[in-house]
Amino acid sequence: MALGMRLLDAPWTMGTSIRSRLGRSGLVLATALLSAVLMGAAPVAAATPVVGAGTVTGTPIQLQRTTAPWSGGLDFFRASAFTTQPDDHTCVPTSVQMMLNLITGASSHSASQIAAFYAWGRAHTAYTYATPGLDPAAWAALLTANGGGTYEDVSYVTFAEAVQAAATAVRAEGKPVGLLVDHGRHAWVMTGFTATADPLRSPSRVTSVTVMGSLYPSQNRGYDPRPGTRFTPDQLAGYLTPYTEAFPVRWTGDYVIVVPES
Repeated sequence: MALGMRLLDAPWTMGTSIRSRLGRSGLVLATALLSAVLMGAAPVAAATPVVGAGTVTGTPIQLQRTTAPWSGGLDFFRASAFTTQPDDHTCVPTSVQMMLNLITGASSHSASQIAAFYAWGRAHTAYTYATPGLDPAAWAALLTANGGGTYEDVSYVTFAEAVQAAATAVRAEGKPVGLLVDHGRHAWVMTGFTATADPLRSPSRVTSVTVMGSLYPSQNRGYDPRPGTRFTPDQLAGYLTPYTEAFPVRWTGDYVIVVPES
């Protein structure tokens, strides 16, 4: 099912991974220590912002990137950036709103903006879906079209590669990263991480990630933690799981993240 279909009143199941995958050429995220071919498609072209979505206001945050001193981690979490999704199929547009809040310094919680993001995103999915929700391609396109800078959906064969790439992107670009959790049925925002060393300069191991999940606190089964919760990689592995869909898609069987590009 399309991303966003974690039903608030439905039992949660881990699902079954579909191992047949479609090949995808994509972005190469390179550093001196991490050079991996990211198996993602080109972003959906989006020249104009979402009509009717409103303007994200606030003082732009000039985040230091690779020149910032390394102090063991990096985190952009801000409680006022968090929004609870208004219904069961808008985790992606709500995550877009939260990520734009973090990027621009805004604190928007507009339900009409989320609705406009959702409507636009449905026209920019990579596939046609019978069920509600948006996919990783629409998530990246929404951020790119609405002031987040260029974002790309990327796929990895292993969990460890995905987590390392997510941390490297946060460090390199100074922006949050999107995580496709619950086998691609839900969206989380990764706002920061800690590591044994600067992932851009030294061999490193991610020791924790900070996340926001837009179902909190309206869910009835407690899937999404309190905003700003830190997970160890072992804990995150129970959430960031291989992507599945009712039919083969380019992300099938992979660990999928939505990352900023220079």
